[in-house]
Amino acid sequence: MFTLDDVNPLRILIAVRDPYYKMLVMELLKVQPGLIVVDHAHDGLNAIEKIIEFKPHILLVSPNLSVINGIQIFRQVKGYPETKSIRIIANTECRAPMIAKTIIDAGAEMCLQKPIDTSALLEAIRFQAHSFNEIQPASISPNDSKKRWQS
Repeated sequence: MFTLDDVNPLRILIAVRDPYYKMLVMELLKVQPGLIVVDHAHDGLNAIEKIIEFKPHILLVSPNLSVINGIQIFRQVKGYPETKSIRIIANTECRAPMIAKTIIDAGAEMCLQKPIDTSALLEAIRFQAHSFNEIQPASISPNDSKKRWQS
């Protein structure tokens, strides 16, 4: 049976603006075996820098990031061979079906609604981890031009 320990450990990057939400998610995830929150980002540009630096398996992100929004990040992550295997779980306060469709169409695997349902979030992470036949870390060189990501 698949467990989170099979990916030893699963690296997660959190990119959200809300400090309370960030704290809640980080506290939840830090006690889960087999998961490691590699860092958090406060805006889209910071998220891109941290994707390059930490090569996460899963990106937990809010679409409403500043500087570069989440939708742009989703498209960029899925648009490059080095990062397209990163699983994206979006979280949003918006309940409009068209927003969720836009998020999924941009490249997110899932869109969870706020307020956070901790069991749904953990299940989403397990599902995304399990969806890899073999988890391959993103192979991004820190020397890759950040401009490539920002264009």
